[in-house]
Amino acid sequence: MEMITLKDAARITKLSYTYLYEKRKEYGFSFQSKSKNRVGKWLVDKKEFEENFKAKHNANRLTSEIKEVKKCQLKNVATSGILTSSRRMGQELDALLVRQTKNRR
Repeated sequence: MEMITLKDAARITKLSYTYLYEKRKEYGFSFQSKSKNRVGKWLVDKKEFEENFKAKHNANRLTSEIKEVKKCQLKNVATSGILTSSRRMGQELDALLVRQTKNRR
């Protein structure tokens, strides 16, 4: 039975210490003190913590594999960079020329 602290759990799960401290009761942490002056640590069994963490964070969804790769279903995609409309081409050219001569002296 391996016991881990809040700090260790934060490092293992890559969550913040503050978040785990707020949720310590939900994950099964208990305060363990050696003296009566309330100096101690929040500890939990490592296996119990892993089970609670997987149940609450849906670890199966995060580690699932992609089994099927779908291809793009869009058939009418322009493959070249040529403008199809002569009016659109004229507008683009005018916009480029205005940009070049705008600040010239």
